Amino acid sequence: MKKKILFICPYPINTVPGQRLKYEQYFSYFKQNNYDYDVKSFFNNEEYKILYSRGKLLKKIFAVFKGYLRRFYTSFKLKNYDLVYVFLNVTPLGGSFFEKVYRFLSNKMIFDIDDLVYLNKSYKENKVAKYLRSSNKYYYLMKFSDHVITCTSYLDNFVKKFNKNTTNISSTVNTKIYTPKKFNRSKKLVIGWTGSFSTLPYLNLIKKVIIKVQKIYNCELYIISSNKEILGFKNYKSMIWKSKTEVNDLKKIDIGLYPLPKEEWVKGKSGLKAIQFMSLGIPVIASDTEINRKVILNNKTGLLVNSEKEWFLALKKLIENKKLRERMSNNGIYHVRKNFSVEVNKDRYLKIFNNLTNKN
Repeated sequence: MKKKILFICPYPINTVPGQRLKYEQYFSYFKQNNYDYDVKSFFNNEEYKILYSRGKLLKKIFAVFKGYLRRFYTSFKLKNYDLVYVFLNVTPLGGSFFEKVYRFLSNKMIFDIDDLVYLNKSYKENKVAKYLRSSNKYYYLMKFSDHVITCTSYLDNFVKKFNKNTTNISSTVNTKIYTPKKFNRSKKLVIGWTGSFSTLPYLNLIKKVIIKVQKIYNCELYIISSNKEILGFKNYKSMIWKSKTEVNDLKKIDIGLYPLPKEEWVKGKSGLKAIQFMSLGIPVIASDTEINRKVILNNKTGLLVNSEKEWFLALKKLIENKKLRERMSNNGIYHVRKNFSVEVNKDRYLKIFNNLTNKN
């Protein structure tokens, strides 16, 4: 008889990177290894579309209300599952009431924490939510879950203060889908960035550098985000992220950009953008952070930089040196397949599941 897992998550399947490029990629593998699963998201697809749009306050309030009703209804079914897998939280607002109820009614529970969510970071689209959220739910889940899955060594060490049963599993890509692009040997190149509305401001950290580079080398800038953006760049193309076209859209980029600010929130980032770029054979230039030093092999799969001057020199170096770009392209493909692919990480999830469910 197959064991049953219930995935509790904020967003619908195949929408946000934190879910798509972590556990969602392994669903078929779980099925092949004696696990059936159900997914219950707090927001449905229609609600998710308005969640981070500007305005629409009443629709957002109604969406949250319906989400709580779903969680209440689901609580009566928790005992039917061998394992409950909570990604981020059970409910987005308030204290830890629902987290405590779900913990009490679950046979075994895994908490998958992504980013430093306990810092309660807010965005301009949903400023009010900051005052309705509480960090207590995250600390509770860290402490009382049977196992906690983290995504960076910094986060893993932090969680270990509350729970010794942790496993650090990075975001990964399916290399059967993320296949290498054809190397561009032409003079005109495309530099590019991808991310959500919440990380788009990071691109402004290197705005002057990009403008300078475009003026000298006449390269294009591609931006792939949750919305089409009007930005102060020349010769740029803004594309809306779509699951079906994501890989092909990324393949239009020749040099990937991954700027990050110097703030605590960044310590929870898993280096996913760099992994996506490298998997496709796109050399990446990234801010020199702790996680990027673990994800990117400096001067082999990409370049790590600290200042605007270093950003400019790194872009200049890659734009002018085709052989270097090609070498980094090949190195990046190999590096991701060896360390950050679904294939090499799939058994890590299964090991946790088996250890917990075999104790029942």
